[in-house]
Formats: sequence, C-alpha cells, structure tokens
Amino acid sequence: MPNIPPFNLHACAFKNKKQGFVAGSDGIILTTRDGGVHWEFCHKKRGLTIFAIQYLNDTTIYAVGESGYVVASHNDGRQWREVKLDSLTGLNNLYGIGRSGQACIIYGSNATWLWSNDAGESWFRKQNVPLRQIRKMCSAGDQIIAVGDSGMIITTADFGENWDTLSVAPDITLYGLSKDHDSGFFAAGSKGTIVQFNVTRAKGKGQGNRSSIVVLDVSKGAKGNSISDAFLKASETYFMGKPYVNDPLGEAFQDGVDDDPRFNLECADCVTLIEQSLALALSGGKEDFLGILDRIRYRGGAVSFFNRNHFFVADWIPHNSWIVEDVTTVIGGSYSERCSRTIGRTKFFASKGMTIPQIADIPNYETYFIPFKDADKILSRIQKPLIVVFIGNQDWLFARHTGILFKDPKSGEIMIRHASSLRMRVVDQDLREYLSGSKSIVGIKLLQIYE
Repeated sequence: MPNIPPFNLHACAFKNKKQGFVAGSDGIILTTRDGGVHWEFCHKKRGLTIFAIQYLNDTTIYAVGESGYVVASHNDGRQWREVKLDSLTGLNNLYGIGRSGQACIIYGSNATWLWSNDAGESWFRKQNVPLRQIRKMCSAGDQIIAVGDSGMIITTADFGENWDTLSVAPDITLYGLSKDHDSGFFAAGSKGTIVQFNVTRAKGKGQGNRSSIVVLDVSKGAKGNSISDAFLKASETYFMGKPYVNDPLGEAFQDGVDDDPRFNLECADCVTLIEQSLALALSGGKEDFLGILDRIRYRGGAVSFFNRNHFFVADWIPHNSWIVEDVTTVIGGSYSERCSRTIGRTKFFASKGMTIPQIADIPNYETYFIPFKDADKILSRIQKPLIVVFIGNQDWLFARHTGILFKDPKSGEIMIRHASSLRMRVVDQDLREYLSGSKSIVGIKLLQIYE
C-alpha cells in the first residue's frame, strides 16, 4: 500500500481481477494493476469527497462526489480531468453512478438525475424526478429503481419520462439497494430498516410503461430516536449549563504533548461538545463510548496529538465522513459560495512549540459555505439537528466556532446549542441573535449526521 494517512474510502470499481480503483475523502483516487498488491495515487482534490466511481466502458471511468464534483478518465485511469457539469448539477452532492443498458446515470441530492447515452461525452438532466435525495440506484432490464430519503422507492421503465413511487416509511432514509438472484430487490436504511420488494410492469390498456412496486416485507429495528435526535439529547443531558473550558481534552499522557484526559463530561469547548455528544449518541452511553470518541477525534482512531483532527474543515469533516455528511450546498442551494485558503498547519504546530518535518501547509484548500448575509434565508430548510461550523475571516483556517443547530419545538425558531466563551458555559441561543453579535463570522457550513 502507498504511504498515506488513513483516508476514508467510499467507493471502488474493478475492471477485472487485476485492475481497479478506490476513491474517497479529499478527492483521493488510488489504482491497482496487480490485484491489490500495490496501489498508486492517480488523483487528489483537497476538501471534496468522492462518493462513487464507475466504469462507463472499457476505457472511460467517472467519479462523482461532494458539491457537484465530477472527474473522469478516458484512457483507463492514466490521466484524470475535472468535468464541469455545474449548469446541470449545481452544487448538489452526487452520490452515485449507474448503468442501464447503454445509458449512464449520475444521481444525487435535490433530485439530481443526469443521463448520458454516449459514455459521458454529453449529459442532460431529467427535471421530473420525484425523489429529492437519491441515495442508490440499480437496474434490471429496462427497469431502473432508486431509493432515498422519506423511505421512497421510485422506478421508471422509460428512462425517466414516467415514474412510479412508493414510500414505505416517511421517517427513514434508504441508503442501500440490491437485486436478488430472482426478480426481487432488497433495500436497507436507517433505524434498522430492510425492505424486500418486487417491481412488475403494469398491465392493462393505457398503462404504457407504468410499473407497480409491490412490498413483500418491511423489517425495522428496535424503536428509538434517530441518531441526530440522540445527539441533541446527549448534549442537553450531559452538557447543558456545564462550564466552558478551552481545549479540555488531550491524549492523557500517551505522547507527552497534551496530558489532559481523553474525555470529560464536566466541561466542554465548542468542538468537544460536538465530539462527546456524538460519541454518546452513537454508543448509547455504553462501554464503547471511548473507542467511538477516539475514532471521531483522531485520524483512524489512533490516539496522538499528531493524529488529532485539529482543523475542523480540513481534518475533522473529511475524516468523519463515515458519520457526517456536508449538506452545505444541499441546504444552501444557490446561496452557497466557494472559498479557498491555505491551511496553516506549520503555524498551528509552531504555536505549540513543535517543529515536525512531515507537517506542511495545505495550499488552495476549497470548501463551500453559506455567507453571513444569506444565512437567514435558509433557516426554514432546517428540519432536524445539524452541526454548524462558523467560518471566520482568518486566512489560515476556516472554522471559528461550532455548535448544534435545532428547531425549538415551542417557538419554531432555529437555535444554536454551543459552548460559549462569552457566557462561559454551554447555552442555547437564538441563531439570529448569535450571528448579529459575531462580527468575525463570514458564513456557515452545515453537517448532517447519517441516521
């Protein structure tokens, strides 16, 4: 394997036993031509995660991901170039690529559904897709099936001219989809949901290419709150009103740099409030809490000051793509803007009295944010607890502050729960009030927890 940090890898595509690709965070694409014995870098894009990679023919490979990012190779992976489909994808997250006969499909958030009939030479967008967040698709003959948010299953037999839909449960998200060996399908999703269903061609005069979705079985796990709700509840139960302490967690004498404890439920700063509440939600407060917390705080869960996710945008978000998704462009839509900065790793470590040869700044690191002036316009789109990252005006990092956004059940206002250095405790505050008093904030990023 190449000497690389433990990037989160989300996708793979193999041409044969010997040759294939894997892709993931920071636009990483690795290739092997000897069945996985050796791997080589062939592409990298700081700040953008690749969610899917797919061969479209023997020599053409497409990879898609966060904020409408598309990259392609037309010579079997030897050279890669960005494909500008902004006019079709906007800044929507692209979750996958599929094949149906000669047609190729790119799909994602905000009902993004792109078609190509010429192996990616040209693309066009279908406008009548009935599923807002498309998570997975597969095909069977001329039938195309997709699943996603609100427990939706959709199918088309005429390349998207007509759609048939069924919601098996509005409170879940379906992430996985696979055809069985006969004529049926399985879908899997949040809250332990497994759906078994068939898709049959509708019969009768005037039915045309209509289809019928027949659910055979729906299995759900034990009833309980979503992870995002458990996250919000944990932050209230364990931290509300607790004192603000800057940088309260460390490595507990493991490497002699920061000897603070690895967890502390008696105080928090803005980041450790997020990290510990998330670990409590994922573990249910059980004995695996510390292991989950280590995985959140450190690259690959390896506890050391060097491996800690010090930069929230450049480290924390990509290394936690296993549990959070950047939905800034999904919620922000046309209000989203892109910015680029040089991440000052050397400056940060120097401030700790550390000079580490393998540490280098990250030039031209790009991310998307919703500008301060437009934040008020997207608040009505926030329906579930989200992690908010406040983008500051410093030129060597992005994150100035973090917190938890949620809708107050009584007033309907969007609130932020955060460890406030001004009030010196964990508090709830109206988001509009917080933004009005924060002159160093230029915008926000929004992260959604996978359910």
